[in-house]
Amino acid sequence: MKTISKIDIHHHFFPKIYKAELKKSGQDQLINPSWKEEDSLRLMDEGNISKAYLSLPFAPTYHTSIIEKGIVRECNESAAAIIRAYPDRFGAFASIPYMNIDNCLKEIAYSLDVLNLDGIILYSNTEGEIPYPSDLDDLYSELDKRKAVVFVHPNTSAKKPLLDAPAYKGDIEYYFDIARFIVAQLFNGTLEKYPNIRYILANGGGIVPFYAQRISKPYYLNGKRLRWGRIIKDMSRRKNSGEELLSNLYYETATVLERDFISALKNMVDSEHILFGSNYGENQRNDLNISIDQLILDGILNEPEAYAVFSLNAKRLLEEKPHR
Repeated sequence: MKTISKIDIHHHFFPKIYKAELKKSGQDQLINPSWKEEDSLRLMDEGNISKAYLSLPFAPTYHTSIIEKGIVRECNESAAAIIRAYPDRFGAFASIPYMNIDNCLKEIAYSLDVLNLDGIILYSNTEGEIPYPSDLDDLYSELDKRKAVVFVHPNTSAKKPLLDAPAYKGDIEYYFDIARFIVAQLFNGTLEKYPNIRYILANGGGIVPFYAQRISKPYYLNGKRLRWGRIIKDMSRRKNSGEELLSNLYYETATVLERDFISALKNMVDSEHILFGSNYGENQRNDLNISIDQLILDGILNEPEAYAVFSLNAKRLLEEKPHR
């Protein structure tokens, strides 16, 4: 299975203007300053990755919507230029200027219709606040109308972390942060109201696979007066709209390509909703083939499931582009 050709959903890039803006805001320590597309291609060849979908790793702290609009546009155009240079090797998720809804909608149209990028990236928080609440109907309506692929990625927060430990944000907080985002979308009705948005949750959805039933229970009970016997029966049969909504999302494997996590993920969704992601650009490791082989040896994935997870599912999701 080491020869399996993979499609990478979670692959970061660092345009010059993006790096400059991060330096201005004091966030440049969080990036890979030497990144070039040739570095990605080398890592991809070593890891037998046939194609990677580029995205910015997090949203800088912009001072005005005008600055944000210009930088986001240039980053999206940089992604399109890389795709033109290497059309068989790269795709991209467009960033959007979240500070102004009109700018946001214009950038969605430009990125998907003119630049022909493959979807949109949303971040799990904006300066510590969960963005895109349910009252932003124009944004969600547009994404739903287009049946857009939306890659949800954890974001750094300007707020002080709960723990002052070097590895806390990336190794712990990100997994809770991505879960907070999708739980908010579940409880504020966004997932149900806009069912055509095709979400991909980074990092396997964080803690969601381990708490899916617990998360879904209060959603299921909301406004209902049910006997415990009925509740237990419905929950055991997964006749639970919250759990069903969560199981319809896509989950990618960056940083969670491990036996226990993939087992939990498979308990929540079928293998057709699991996609491969590497976190290249931040993660420079090349132990992916070893991890894949171990999952097969442990019986977590059989060979047909492995081919689906690491390649076929992404092709099905991203090669059909109804937003065009």
